[in-house]
Amino acid sequence: MVRTSTYVCGILCCSVVVLMQVTPPMPVDAVRLLVLPYEECPSLAATAAAAAADIAKLLSSGVPGIKIFLNARANLHCTIFHTSHPSDLRPASTTVAGDGHAVTSSSDRSGQGQGKAPSHAGSSTEQHSQLSQQQQQQQQQQQQQQLQGAPLRTATDFELQRENDIMARCVAAAQPPRLKFERLVLAPSGVLLMTWTDPDGHIPALRSRLRETFPNASARQAKIIHSSLLRIVMSPQLPPPLVQAIQERCDEWSRKLAGKTLTGSFLWWVREHEFSTINGERFAMKMGSTGEAH
Repeated sequence: MVRTSTYVCGILCCSVVVLMQVTPPMPVDAVRLLVLPYEECPSLAATAAAAAADIAKLLSSGVPGIKIFLNARANLHCTIFHTSHPSDLRPASTTVAGDGHAVTSSSDRSGQGQGKAPSHAGSSTEQHSQLSQQQQQQQQQQQQQQLQGAPLRTATDFELQRENDIMARCVAAAQPPRLKFERLVLAPSGVLLMTWTDPDGHIPALRSRLRETFPNASARQAKIIHSSLLRIVMSPQLPPPLVQAIQERCDEWSRKLAGKTLTGSFLWWVREHEFSTINGERFAMKMGSTGEAH
């Protein structure tokens, strides 16, 4: 019997932000991610929470009936990497081919992983490499076609433990980041974002290593360094005067937050049960350590 849980998220559709409940329910532990929490920066967390509450109040006064989700202060974080994203589930992130998000039959996987390479007598190394790449692309396309409409499956205990152990080793080898606040902005998706810069490049370096280490992790990954403070989950199109007022208020908060930094000595690997909240099982992993989770 597959354990499932309801997983809720907001989407923007035709200028109306609506509440979407994923159907069918996702398996337990389907969404897993690595984050930098605000836990070691309580003053920053308090200021960020105050800014979110202020913007939420402005939105509520300008649009009757608007529904807003505020991220709890204790849950504020920067997302580093998804081994399994809600829109791209991957129970087996450490395998090269993997099963993707779905159950596949033994016949679907027949012939894979047999260790027998095709014969290319008389061909050059370059031609062999090109052919191998073409075969890989064809296999990936076939896998994607097989996954369409296939049932979701739960990651096994072995897969979760393996992911945990490998993630801890990667984090242990990483350098603690010192992020600099960039700006506060309400994105077109209806999410209030705090964006950050990483002058030392530690986060991009870690993301690159994780992509190499987890070859079957979700293709959907954050491209910027940001924190989600609130999310509009249901609203008609915001009137232009309100959009302008929100931008001006965000600019005010950006000036107050100028010069703030976000640091931390550890990251959390999270098995998330609620979208964008990091509510769920958390495993603290210290950077620059032996990589043991506790």
